[in-house]
Amino acid sequence: MSSNIPGDILADVLLRLPVKSLFRFKCVSKSWNSLISDSRFINSYTNSNHRKSRLVLHAKPRNRLVDLEAPSSIGGGDHISVDGLILTTELLRQRQVPEIAPSFQIIGSSRGLVCLSCLNNVYVLNPGTGEFRVVIPRHSAEVVGYGFGYDSSSDDYKVVRFYRWPSHVFAAEVEVFSLKSNVWRDLSDFKRYLFYDSNMRSVGVCLNGNIHWLSNRKRSGRSCTFCVVILAFSLAEEGFHELPLPYDESSVRLGVLGGCLSVVTCHYTEDSVFVVSIMEEYGLPGSWTKLFTVPQSQPAFGYIDPLCFTENGDVLMLTDDYEVEKPSGGMLLVLYNVKENKVCRVSGGDDIGKFSSAAMYVESLISPNLGIHGQHTPR
Repeated sequence: MSSNIPGDILADVLLRLPVKSLFRFKCVSKSWNSLISDSRFINSYTNSNHRKSRLVLHAKPRNRLVDLEAPSSIGGGDHISVDGLILTTELLRQRQVPEIAPSFQIIGSSRGLVCLSCLNNVYVLNPGTGEFRVVIPRHSAEVVGYGFGYDSSSDDYKVVRFYRWPSHVFAAEVEVFSLKSNVWRDLSDFKRYLFYDSNMRSVGVCLNGNIHWLSNRKRSGRSCTFCVVILAFSLAEEGFHELPLPYDESSVRLGVLGGCLSVVTCHYTEDSVFVVSIMEEYGLPGSWTKLFTVPQSQPAFGYIDPLCFTENGDVLMLTDDYEVEKPSGGMLLVLYNVKENKVCRVSGGDDIGKFSSAAMYVESLISPNLGIHGQHTPR
């Protein structure tokens, strides 16, 4: 029957299906398997706009990676359920992945692949296919910053690491790993900047071929004071440049919202609020625009990390809620209605209730094992 379907029509239909369905349809016939495995189809599927955004989260306390389709609205219920389990440390051990730590961190996502750090190792995962890749570090220096992104100029994915040695605690060095060449390379010393968040590894956000971090830079002159800037790394040119923040505030959070670079600042006044702003035209300092504000007291948010908008304008975000007891640590995933100041908690059950990190992604058939063989483990 499949031979009677014109190839262009068949391809158009398959481009609209989720990854799990495509894996099943590979078994229909040799011609279907050949079509779905073809690099041109894989690229078309990756660039297709038929698929909805999904969210991958690191769930505590059981150290699981879970998956959620971005909801369309808050609706009438109080809770929205997490879809499914992607990865656990138990599954990693079954796949003989070395050096599994008690916890891992989501570094970021780009063009269908998600990057994780665990101890000093890095893992690149395709959540849809289950394929993953272990990136072994070259040394045991302290890692102070990570970034992950896709370089369209070379059709390559890159991991960026900032690290420092005990003898040079104020001087970070930079290295870049290419998935295509399977090689770490050093960049020039990185002595002008200190990472903004000293309590955890700084994680960059990828947008427009650049990875961005918040960083402290020493002010010009002999002053020992520092200013907070957005540090951007061009994946194509492998060079750094700065972008200004919209406000001169010390309490900020960097992200991507609605396809734009975003920052969250906390204005500490009698009625403290979080201000969410976006850079409407990338790279243009004057295009910073205040998008919305979130009261810090109603609900009792101590921290917010906006992840995405829903179809009706609600905001899916991670938050530290002062009113909820959190013996295991972590953050809550909530939908926030800006107009009505209404919150709906997203729940995965008693064992998946708190989260430590998250990233938006879109399903793809891209393999993380560019240029190498033998490490992939499809589901």
